[in-house]
Amino acid sequence: MKTFAIFAAVALACASSTAAQLQSTSVSGKSVYQPSELYSNAVVAGNWAFLAGVGAPATTSSIEDAVVGVLGELGSTLQGVGGSFSDVISGRVFLANISDYDGMNTAWTQRFSSNPPARTVVEAANPGDSLVEIELTAYLPNGASSSAPAPAPSS
Repeated sequence: MKTFAIFAAVALACASSTAAQLQSTSVSGKSVYQPSELYSNAVVAGNWAFLAGVGAPATTSSIEDAVVGVLGELGSTLQGVGGSFSDVISGRVFLANISDYDGMNTAWTQRFSSNPPARTVVEAANPGDSLVEIELTAYLPNGASSSAPAPAPSS
């Protein structure tokens, strides 16, 4: 029982420390899917930035244009937290149609031509009939930008 109490105390201390370091960040952009009270564009925890998925409308003329547009929006969010594409360590790509894989790769390699991040690509039904949705994780070696909004007070 004493071991459990010690474990619980350590777990609670770690959780409290982590919660104090989380910083939800909303960065203005041109995304079709603007953030709401349900999620943030990005959450920064220490030197890590977790960017919410961004999609492109089904009316986009090609998968290449859709990916370029989505990566542009994610780039704005990265800048908002003090990062850049060179800080991206992982990406997750959700294609509405897996047959768009080659076109997605064409646009992806325009942005990540050297030292690309780890990546997962899956076929998925995306919100709003989006052709593609992409989310990114970045490691910010210097931490979040001082221009990023301060974390909201916890209630």
